Amino acid sequence: MKDGIIVWETQKTDYPGTGPDLPDYEPRGCPRGATYSWYTYSPVRVKRPYIRSELWRMWKQAVAAHPDPVAAWQSIARDPDQSARYKKARGKGGFVRLSWDEAADLIAAALVDTIPS
Repeated sequence: MKDGIIVWETQKTDYPGTGPDLPDYEPRGCPRGATYSWYTYSPVRVKRPYIRSELWRMWKQAVAAHPDPVAAWQSIARDPDQSARYKKARGKGGFVRLSWDEAADLIAAALVDTIPS
């Protein structure tokens, strides 16, 4: 760091061994990955949460119909038609910005639903 700005990066080279029955851990990547600090200062870096507009519409409707966020998520994820509809939108852009609280609610509901009971 120089004046609070990343100016140089190096990769760790003294990784601990994983034992005699496993190959050694080698996480070092390519030189571009080793100098990834440019991304920290990029003007196009994503700084806010985004969601596919199709999933966002479904989520808002589900939350209005179900007071419990987990039940709202289940109504989307476990319905084959709705699940297929938002998954079909993948790769087509159409993202909308949402607040951090809204993103946290949706992510938490999906994670709680994923945890085996």
